[in-house]
Amino acid sequence: MYRAVIFRRFSAAAILLAWFAAQACAQAPDDQRRPPDLLRHFRFIPSRSTLEVTGGFAGVEQTFFPYGTFDLHSGYRFDPRAFPSSYLPFAKFELDRWESWLVPDSPLAYVLSTDDTLNLSGLNGWFRPEEPNRLFFSGVDGQGQPFKLMAVQRGRLLRLVGENDPGCCDFFHYKLDALAHLSPYADFNLDGRVDRADLDTLLSNMGTLSGARLGQGDADGDGDVDGDDFLTWQREVGDATPLSAFANDSFAGVGFRSTTVPEPATLMLSMIGAMLLAGRRARRARLPIA
Repeated sequence: MYRAVIFRRFSAAAILLAWFAAQACAQAPDDQRRPPDLLRHFRFIPSRSTLEVTGGFAGVEQTFFPYGTFDLHSGYRFDPRAFPSSYLPFAKFELDRWESWLVPDSPLAYVLSTDDTLNLSGLNGWFRPEEPNRLFFSGVDGQGQPFKLMAVQRGRLLRLVGENDPGCCDFFHYKLDALAHLSPYADFNLDGRVDRADLDTLLSNMGTLSGARLGQGDADGDGDVDGDDFLTWQREVGDATPLSAFANDSFAGVGFRSTTVPEPATLMLSMIGAMLLAGRRARRARLPIA
């Protein structure tokens, strides 16, 4: 009887181990099993992008416009720590090979590095396999404060919406709402069509040697307007992604809160008021009852 019980237990353990081994083999790293990664090159559209910076010890209120380029890498990464081991979806910003900066709306402010400010390349990203065009990121910004961001791709356009949680008025509050496009891109006026209007824009700026933007006919993002941009326009003539493609996208949950960070002056007045009120209540408590 005792031997039969031991035999059954060993048999059950052997079956269980065999099942785990089969699962591990099925999920082992294999290039034929892993879905392909995507590496996409984007370029910010400054006229449709803003980073609002508020708070800080001095009570700053400043708007910046993101410029430059970045890569967005997404795919499936093998994770041996998962149980059972499997490929998990990931997303990551890559800015080491490209350059992006934040230009202020005032000449008195400094131009900032996008990655140093928001720490995009340091965020952890993921997506749902059934919705690979919607990416979620979380981590900390350049100040070390919690930061959330959502990236939604529609056609050749990408919208980035993010916000941090500074926690205190000593840190800056960042609120990002930016638009970027896959390069190259020839819808210069962003009306959802690559047509004669875009060609007119390109021809009127043909020969610009440096500093050209998308709205001036620079389709490939190299800073000039030349024959390469014209060839891009020829290849893309027809429909493009309209801005209304994002109309039904919900970005709820990206921000941490709906209230704004109190400025230092407001916070100090509130503290003084609270102290005076507490002192008044203490004096009333000491008065004799008639």
